[in-house]
Amino acid sequence: MSVFRVLTLACVVAAVTVATGATPMPRVTGADAAAVSRAAREVADREPGWRRAARMQFPGDRWSQDDAFHNVEQNAVRMQAARAGVSVGELFDALDRELRAHAGGHLMQAVPCKPRPFYD
Repeated sequence: MSVFRVLTLACVVAAVTVATGATPMPRVTGADAAAVSRAAREVADREPGWRRAARMQFPGDRWSQDDAFHNVEQNAVRMQAARAGVSVGELFDALDRELRAHAGGHLMQAVPCKPRPFYD
């Protein structure tokens, strides 16, 4: 057998193994929705502190502040999703609904892409 055929066979076996081995997370329904909502509220309540920490970590650099914040947020959502037994996407959806429901007039916007105010 040629090396090309062996590699092709290995790739096919790996792809089939990955495709059939992944089990999708169940959709959230009923009482589970309340648990997901509570988990989203816990994350949302902690976000202002994470934003403050990011501002202190990267003063004057809003792009890096957002990167640092979203890294912490992503880790927290992954942890909460694992605890609740739901997908990360479903928890992010619940978090988005929670934040929009309690926006309180806050402007939600993306940080403009600008050069950094300083370079190392």
